[in-house]
Amino acid sequence: MIWTDRLVTRPTGLLLTAILISGCGSSVEIPEYAAELTPVTGIVSANGQPVAGANVIFHPEGGNAQTAYGRTDTEGRYTLSTPIAGVSLEQQAGVVPGTYKITVNRIARPDGSPIPEGVTEADAMAEGARETVPPLFNDPGRSPLTIQVEASRSEYDLSIRLMK
Repeated sequence: MIWTDRLVTRPTGLLLTAILISGCGSSVEIPEYAAELTPVTGIVSANGQPVAGANVIFHPEGGNAQTAYGRTDTEGRYTLSTPIAGVSLEQQAGVVPGTYKITVNRIARPDGSPIPEGVTEADAMAEGARETVPPLFNDPGRSPLTIQVEASRSEYDLSIRLMK
């Protein structure tokens, strides 16, 4: 009896699994705001010098906007992306127009150089790295950096101070 139950149950279970898997498409529902993304780039500088290896975050202040992220290169240039699950990085490029509070943080090695690609901030901190941007600029509740992102403009330079 038990043997025949397994014979009947196992094929039925496999059939149901196959039907469920075939019915699960890989379509991803892209949020409406994705169509509104506008490119945003800029340069982060301190005392007129580019700030390399800084994280730039645009925090929305109301509306349909989403948080956007970027990281500066060796010339202080950043390009923002708005994370959207299940879509390509190219489809995430940009920011929804609106008002944003901007924060900047930068963990650097003891000699002031940026953390190399592939090294986590936790590992760098264990080796003596530290935050180089004053708390004023890396706390969205206190940051004086506010920008109105417009679809007709894509360049937004930021000027901050660094700690000694």
